[in-house]
Amino acid sequence: MKKASDNLSKIYVISTQYYIAETNLAYVMKGKQNKIVSMILKAALLATTLYGSIRTAETAWALVDIGVGIMGWFNLIAILILAKPASITLKDYREQRKQGIDPVFSPGKLGIQNADYWDEEYQHDQDKENVSQTKKSQLGLAFFSL
Repeated sequence: MKKASDNLSKIYVISTQYYIAETNLAYVMKGKQNKIVSMILKAALLATTLYGSIRTAETAWALVDIGVGIMGWFNLIAILILAKPASITLKDYREQRKQGIDPVFSPGKLGIQNADYWDEEYQHDQDKENVSQTKKSQLGLAFFSL
């Protein structure tokens, strides 16, 4: 019974890691389907699974350590790249709080480029607020005209 549950947990881990790799690939490729890259990913998964099944656990853990180390370096590089925009954003947040207003992140105002989501989301929120204000004022006028 223990052997069967161990095998199921291994299958779960492999399929989970494949799913994570596939979604990361889709993110990096900006949602575009690339069959060649997808096939390379699948071949790499099969090769590492085969290699891990015929080698010792020590070798498998060594490969895991190398993979985690590479991921750590990528994360450190990303942190260094994002340090300046993050500090600018934090400074703006603190200034808005000091002024007593509800902080709003506006990357365009801060000179942060390629942050289109927040500009669009902020504009969408502003449009909804304007519609809400217009409806409230129309309701108020309708109430007073009775």
